[in-house]
Amino acid sequence: MRTDRPADASLPAWLRPLADLLDSIEAEHLAPRFPHPPAGARPAAVLMLFADGDRGPELLLTERAATLRNHAGQISFPGGRRDDTDRDAVHT
Repeated sequence: MRTDRPADASLPAWLRPLADLLDSIEAEHLAPRFPHPPAGARPAAVLMLFADGDRGPELLLTERAATLRNHAGQISFPGGRRDDTDRDAVHT
C-alpha cells in the first residue's frame, strides 16, 4: 500500500526507478502464487524505509527479540500485525 512519497526531485537517483514503478505495481506482480490474503488473514503492515546513507543506499531492518515465542531473533521490517488501537496501516 503506497501512502505517500516525496516529489521525484527530492529522491536520490538510485531510488527513482522504484518510485516510477509504484503506480503500476499490482499485488499479483509481487506474489503471483499468493495474490490476495487468504480468508481470515490478520491485517498487518510493514515499513520499508530506504535512505541515502554515507556508504550508499540503505534499508532499515530490525532484529526480533530473542525472547519472543514466534520468530525469535529473526531479521524483519518494522511493523507487523495491526493492533485494535492502530488507526490505519501507516500507524501499524
